[in-house]
Amino acid sequence: MLHHALIVASGIGHRFGTEIPKQFLPLCGKPVLMHSMEAFFKFQKNIQLIVIVPENRISFWNNLCHQHHFFLPHKVVGGGNTRFHSVLHGLERLRSEQGIVAIHDGVRPLVSTRILQEGYTQAAAKHSAVPVLPLSHSLRKWISQKKTTSCPREKYCISQTPQFFDLGRLYLAFQHLNSSPKKPPTDEAAVWEAHGHNVNTFQGDPHNIKITYPHELRWAEVYLSENSKNL
Repeated sequence: MLHHALIVASGIGHRFGTEIPKQFLPLCGKPVLMHSMEAFFKFQKNIQLIVIVPENRISFWNNLCHQHHFFLPHKVVGGGNTRFHSVLHGLERLRSEQGIVAIHDGVRPLVSTRILQEGYTQAAAKHSAVPVLPLSHSLRKWISQKKTTSCPREKYCISQTPQFFDLGRLYLAFQHLNSSPKKPPTDEAAVWEAHGHNVNTFQGDPHNIKITYPHELRWAEVYLSENSKNL
């Protein structure tokens, strides 16, 4: 079965606080996004890979690839106004294809081969596969602006990416929600679920962090320097 991957790197990174979006910032000598891409090629050399970047940063990305002699084969697609529309842009480039597609955050550079192997395998058998982690913190729910109530954390889990799906079914789900007047969800599993499909989950990886703040980039630098051979 064919394996595809959409790596979503279309954010502008307001929370990170830098002029350059965090997916393009250096991590162990090269942009964060390149590490995320290399994880997929390490898993499978002939994987069909599409990278989604901001429309006004396509030339910037191409220059980074030239600067870092980064020649792993991939297609570049301009992002949309939301994550939903960015992913839809990528899926439209694959609409004539079949197989399993993984949707991955470009700022999760520490994804392991184990996650990729298990995700593609389970999605091939069950049409979807989403890595999740149990919660380690207590939860409270807002009831009003000044009032909260506790929530049982054992009933919740944390979703990670990559999230794996049957390509044809996921594209139909995105098309359906794109024509809906309701605001589309930003999580691919939620799109899948909204189209009437069950979401199959498997054990995620606590090291597979999403870099959102500067301290997480520094942590990833240390972790990658010490564990790159084990990913």
